[in-house]
Amino acid sequence: MSPMALALLILFITIILFIWEPVPIAVTAILASIIYGYTGIVKVSSIFSSYDNDTNILLAAMMVVGSSLFHTGITDLIGEKMIKLTGKSERNIILATLIVSCTISSVCSNIGVMVAMAPLVTAMCISAGVGPSKALLGLLFGAQFGGFITLVGVGSNAAGAASMAKLGLTPFGFFGITPFGLGISVIGSLYFTFVAARFLPDTGYIPEFAQIEKKKLNKPKAFIAGVTMAVVLVVIAAGFKAIPMHVAAVVGACVIVGAKCMTIKDAF
Repeated sequence: MSPMALALLILFITIILFIWEPVPIAVTAILASIIYGYTGIVKVSSIFSSYDNDTNILLAAMMVVGSSLFHTGITDLIGEKMIKLTGKSERNIILATLIVSCTISSVCSNIGVMVAMAPLVTAMCISAGVGPSKALLGLLFGAQFGGFITLVGVGSNAAGAASMAKLGLTPFGFFGITPFGLGISVIGSLYFTFVAARFLPDTGYIPEFAQIEKKKLNKPKAFIAGVTMAVVLVVIAAGFKAIPMHVAAVVGACVIVGAKCMTIKDAF
């Protein structure tokens, strides 16, 4: 099929879905745009090029995916399971958040770790009856600390190794910076947990995605939300070049809204 025929076919199907509206029009429009990119009619990099940068798209989409956990009532269950490990101690929650975020960010994008873990950390804090502001700040620091553990923790590590090779120096191996990164992570995490957090006030901040009325568990929708979140996180962690993080997050958000795990109004 020629690109022109394929483009017209996608447009025709899009118009039919606009009229029939089995899913919100916004979802149809976004998915149609992504399909145009992955059929080669336009460049994938140009799908969201009008929105300043891809990080904004990633954050917005992950807020929808994360919020779906609250809208389907699964956050209470997640929070209860998590605090069985940490207890209701704010200090334990902060330390656990730092350990997990340091570990995951050693091989995943820092931004991906933060946007993925924020709903889970918030749910854990709410279940424990403590404000999430300190734990979320700990999440931020943990994601930064962990980036120094391996060569792929942050892009600058690999770029630095490549520059060393160009200069004729022996570049760092995958675990070449691990001793330094582990030192930073251990010292930073202990300092934040046992010293810095004591001087931080509880700001009372609750992320916008969690600012909804407590809802009963809807098992079918909770299953969809949970699986969607898991798949998006796996794709982000895997770092597939063909599926950028922001595109994976947007598709996940479209699945959430299309499956009516939350309304389009709530998503916006």
